[in-house]
Amino acid sequence: MKPQIVFIGTSASTPTHTRFSPAILLCSFKTCILLDVGEATQINLGRMGIDPLKISIIGITHMHGDHYYGLLPIMDTIIMRLSSQNKQGQHIVRLLGPEELCSMYFKQPPIYGEAVNSHSNSDKNLVEIECIDAETLSSGKNYIQTDGGDIAITSVNMNHGNIRAYGYVIKVRTGEGTNNFVTVFYSGDGICSDQCPNTLKRLGPCIVIHEATFIDYENDRAKARKSFHATISDAAYIAEYIEARMLIVTHISLRYRADWIRDYVSRAQRIFNGDIFIADDLSVLPLDKVSC
Repeated sequence: MKPQIVFIGTSASTPTHTRFSPAILLCSFKTCILLDVGEATQINLGRMGIDPLKISIIGITHMHGDHYYGLLPIMDTIIMRLSSQNKQGQHIVRLLGPEELCSMYFKQPPIYGEAVNSHSNSDKNLVEIECIDAETLSSGKNYIQTDGGDIAITSVNMNHGNIRAYGYVIKVRTGEGTNNFVTVFYSGDGICSDQCPNTLKRLGPCIVIHEATFIDYENDRAKARKSFHATISDAAYIAEYIEARMLIVTHISLRYRADWIRDYVSRAQRIFNGDIFIADDLSVLPLDKVSC
């Protein structure tokens, strides 16, 4: 496995034939983390030939259904794979997200494994599921890591209205040595405000993956503010403020035709001086080729 980002789903809210609901995979040499798990995430994971057993951390940004409806099916698949391979007590999956995520998971039928909180021990079964409240990391000073330390993740608070929402900052090992990491920020949904910009500047992401549900047309800007979603200018301002090298735009709305998508890039270029890309489903960014 090579260090890479794989865009599994890039749509806003409703999946389409060409864009599935939000899901992004970040991999290092031995393991991966999955950020958001929209419905049918497994389909595109399968198309990319990605083994779900490689996923050791799943981060949910907030509890809107388009960002987590694929979680339980993926966990079921992991357990079935482990069962078919006769593995016992060897696989740990850490769930990271709002407090409500852990509450929801505890209420699921036992087929989905032994769910435990981050402060207790569990009996080893096919899979040990550790659920961690992202708020405990939200200062950006504490990280959780994959086994071996190839990937580390922390959270920052996002403003998405009256719902708890988090962005994630991820460090991915791209080579040998302590300095061979690429740092990525994924916004989830919402606006990076209050302490978020300064926290990101301190953490220093090289790559910003940001939702831009709206282009800054006059009427759409008002809709963005009402729904606590970001515009392309919001995304570009954050990338420029924290001095990122690359902005990747995702969470693309159905309201925009394909020939309007170029407006995303042209408007972002007025603000951000780095590289700008619009994410597509199944697109891959090799991290060992990124200069940060």
